[in-house]
Amino acid sequence: MLGIGRGRGSATCESATTLQRLHLSDPLSRRTLAGAALELSILYVRVWLAAEAVFPDCLAKALTEERRLSPGSLAWLDYSQADQRRAREIVAMFSQPESRDELGLGGIRDALSDTLFPGTSVLLTRARYFLFVPWLFREGERRGYRGPRLVTWVDGRERRLIGALQSGGDTAGLIGQRAGPAVQILPSTIYWNSLRRFGILRHDGTIAQAAGHRQTSRPAADATEYLEASDAVWAPSIPPPPDDFFRLDECDFALTHDEATWLAERIVDAVPDTLLQFLGL
Repeated sequence: MLGIGRGRGSATCESATTLQRLHLSDPLSRRTLAGAALELSILYVRVWLAAEAVFPDCLAKALTEERRLSPGSLAWLDYSQADQRRAREIVAMFSQPESRDELGLGGIRDALSDTLFPGTSVLLTRARYFLFVPWLFREGERRGYRGPRLVTWVDGRERRLIGALQSGGDTAGLIGQRAGPAVQILPSTIYWNSLRRFGILRHDGTIAQAAGHRQTSRPAADATEYLEASDAVWAPSIPPPPDDFFRLDECDFALTHDEATWLAERIVDAVPDTLLQFLGL
């Protein structure tokens, strides 16, 4: 029994029994099956045209109702931040008009992209998000949050950040520009793997796992201790945020000179022998 269903309506055809009766290796049987399929197709077209001529309004209403009841959907399972990022990149491709890959060159394109521009993605929009995310996590720990409570605190501040950036007027590349604070995917999720790739994030786990570890460095034992030798989740040399940043009243994406210099050096050091490093020099 072969079943085909969509929405509330479904159609079934008992093809198994028919195929068992026919010896498809016999040329005559193949011609008989092809002829029957052609006759059914012609009959279907005739019935459709007749229905369209006699009941045009009813047919149009039925089609509209069918589309309403049967919206298209796409679902997937992911087990890590990397899997989720790849799935969302694929979904993002469908939002681009006339995006096709008839020749199957997508895999080659992705391999070249990862080789020449590692750590980058079509989902990344503005460079200052590389600083917004660690700033929020480190400030949350300073205020006494850790683990799930830290994740919740950062989640709320990321949503407030959307309004602050909108108030600043610099909305190009703003994540949540349309949905506002109700946006489903926050910058920390989108940028997480790139933060790790560039050495800004020093933890291999998910956001929830990283939130259970120390976010800032312990005070150095002496002045000669190497700054980067730290057990913190985030690189200790991250530039400090503006004094009024955590008020989240108004901010923008403009990098200061120190922020831009530090981020460029971080990326260049993290991706040696790549075109991205060459462009950053």
